[in-house]
Amino acid sequence: MTKNRFESPDSLKQVFGNKLDIVVRGFVFDISGNKYRLAASIHFNTQTVFIREIMTHAEYSKESWKQRHKDFH
Repeated sequence: MTKNRFESPDSLKQVFGNKLDIVVRGFVFDISGNKYRLAASIHFNTQTVFIREIMTHAEYSKESWKQRHKDFH
């Protein structure tokens, strides 16, 4: 993230490709060889990334994280 300046979700998608899911109010990255998911909010105007949650692939698939972050998905 620190090596790039991201101006929009499209610029993120260009770098991370299919390792990035765009949700309503944030982004979910596949990390560590697709073993984990990192949910984040990004403020493009300040270039600030807020990590919302790191979860296993199985936890992400259960979608229980959506209950913990109702304002996010």
